Amino acid sequence: MNPSETNRSMVVLIHGAWFDPSCWDAVIAELGRLGTTAVAVELPFTGFDADVAAAREAIEAAGPNVIVAAHSYGGCVASAAARDNPDVARLVYVAAFLTEPGEHPFTILADYHGELLDALVITDTGVGVDPDRAREVFFGDRDDEHAAQLAARLRSMPLNAAEMTYAGDPAWKSTTTTYVVCTADRAIPVQAQRWMAAEICTSHTFADRVDTLARAGAAGLSPCSGAIFGMGESDEDVVDVAIALRGLDPDSVPVNFLIPFEGTPLGNRWDLTPQRCIRILALFRFFFPDVEVRFAGGREIHLRSLQPLALHLANSIFLGDYLTSEGQPGVDDHQMITDAGFTVEGAHEQTLPQPRHDLVALRRRGAGTDQPANA
Repeated sequence: MNPSETNRSMVVLIHGAWFDPSCWDAVIAELGRLGTTAVAVELPFTGFDADVAAAREAIEAAGPNVIVAAHSYGGCVASAAARDNPDVARLVYVAAFLTEPGEHPFTILADYHGELLDALVITDTGVGVDPDRAREVFFGDRDDEHAAQLAARLRSMPLNAAEMTYAGDPAWKSTTTTYVVCTADRAIPVQAQRWMAAEICTSHTFADRVDTLARAGAAGLSPCSGAIFGMGESDEDVVDVAIALRGLDPDSVPVNFLIPFEGTPLGNRWDLTPQRCIRILALFRFFFPDVEVRFAGGREIHLRSLQPLALHLANSIFLGDYLTSEGQPGVDDHQMITDAGFTVEGAHEQTLPQPRHDLVALRRRGAGTDQPANA
């Protein structure tokens, strides 16, 4: 989805279970700043059919080229509400349940050991969330006071809300669809999100990418596989990435740090500190003692004066400018390496063979000459 797409479209936002439309307030404000009109549906939570009806009414009122974005349980609602509507230009699932008719989201959570299940409180009339667990599951990035305010606004869900049956295929099977995997989301495990995202990716899977790296290595190429940090990931996510990359057996692992460009979805993400960057690099050196760990994008912004310390963890850096941003001048990088007591590998060594023009001869035989070929 690109900015031009949102500028010409109305965006309909569908919240998840237990929440209300106010959870989208910041998103609506940001979209408005970018010139896009958005409206958040209020799900009545009187049953799945009623929730679908409320969402469908908002979608139909939005007019042509509508974009429908849903979170969590809202994904189940969107899958039904946006069906058979040619005015829906795109569906966006943001850490949302991407399900088939009748498929229970709790089953997905159970299969992937979701933390949310342990936080539920079931009564004779509905399903709620334990207030003492709400911050842990939903509001981990908020302070205590704000988390308490948000937890107080959570609503109960009827017991029959998860009876999500309807005729026909879900909307995501016939509509252009994007799935946003949120690595910091604690309600739906990241592995479950990736599994659901794979349902709408018909060109390749994560396993396909792993297979591509294996084939590249078998063909004599040097695989380079790394990660980018600073996008809201937890400590557990960092470890998971390191474990996954270790399984790929790469020859080099670039460790990048997010450069938050203004106007991009993560433009306001400034979560990294120099100390956290150092800890991430130390973890990767621990996981990859025999692999080239590359100190890569964003190092100048996030490590600042601690860059020389990172040279004791990484054994390679990207020099100068990057693809979309300016880096530290190359001369400064060389000086930093020297001041830290390191030398550039191969700086004073002949790395290419000497010219051997005597081995190159013009063809003077075969077609176009008087001599037979290979004479």
